[in-house]
Amino acid sequence: MATTRTAATKSRGNGSDVPSTEDVEKQFEQLRNDIAALTDTVQRMGVGKVHEAQHAATEAGHDLTEAYEGALKNLQAEFDALEGNVTRQVRSNPLQALGIAAGVGILLAVLTRK
Repeated sequence: MATTRTAATKSRGNGSDVPSTEDVEKQFEQLRNDIAALTDTVQRMGVGKVHEAQHAATEAGHDLTEAYEGALKNLQAEFDALEGNVTRQVRSNPLQALGIAAGVGILLAVLTRK
């Protein structure tokens, strides 16, 4: 901008360093155009960043969903195996299972009464 002012002042030839109204208006117009271009660039950058963040969040969501589904399947398999083991133990030792169940029931009754 300083070169524009110097060139405009020299072109008048009056030797004064005071810019004319026309020079100031031209500089303001150039400044408006520069600000508009900068605003457009920043806006496009912001939109691009928003799209990048949305894409990253979507990918992270998919990854988390897959991880939770895998963990849920593993837990279900472990629960099924544990249930099968308990069922086999109860069938092979019914009196022992009955004694354990009675003992746990009495223990819970004592604990909840206090």
